[in-house]
Amino acid sequence: MSYILRNNRTAFGAVDNYLTLASNYGDVSAYWQGLELNTNARMTNSLIVQGGFTAGAGTRDFCEVAAALPELYSTVGSILMNAATSPIAQASACRVEEPWLWAWRGLVSYTVPKIAVQVSAIMKSQPNVTATNDPASNGLAQTSNFFQTNAAVLAALGRPIAGGASTVTLDLSRPGEVYPDRLNTVDMRFTKIIRIGRTRTNVGVDLYNLFNANTGTSFNQNFGADGSTWLRPNAILNPRYVRFNATVDF
Repeated sequence: MSYILRNNRTAFGAVDNYLTLASNYGDVSAYWQGLELNTNARMTNSLIVQGGFTAGAGTRDFCEVAAALPELYSTVGSILMNAATSPIAQASACRVEEPWLWAWRGLVSYTVPKIAVQVSAIMKSQPNVTATNDPASNGLAQTSNFFQTNAAVLAALGRPIAGGASTVTLDLSRPGEVYPDRLNTVDMRFTKIIRIGRTRTNVGVDLYNLFNANTGTSFNQNFGADGSTWLRPNAILNPRYVRFNATVDF
């Protein structure tokens, strides 16, 4: 069941919350389809190989409801679209078909004979998306927020922005359209078990982000005047670093 905010045309911004079935205005569909595969192999020579992938795409369609209630293209439309609630959604974005996004993962572990040193590596390659609670989505894509001035709106529509606001935020990109570079990381571990009498010591070295990838993880989503700073990274992956550890059992 979906909900609709009904405006009683009283004071500006006043709403009368009205709960009803979306089917009273049209069909709403939201679903995710995908594939998942995991493998696990243990060899006789102390080699362990694990790996798999997850792939899928979300689809959301509320075009029939939006056609009957065009006011959904503001806040409520953004909620149904699983986009940010501040930008006004495009009318053509009432149906979102996300591209198939793939997440790969793998683990290899091998114990070197005679010296009894275990070498292991974890490899991951995943889409660079913002997590969401929407089960019909891979995650939030990037937005392209453009701040249109009141003067431009007045010239285009013949009226100022409602409520006396100086600007209105418009999303120039469609939901499910813009995704940054993938996040690719490799971590490794080297461990050695040393036994002295009844004492067992596990000495290890961990290497994180082995290839020192500097992919962005957070981005500027404001388009600005010319888009020159749009998608500029605000944060990147943690740099390569080494951690030494030891566990003593006695």
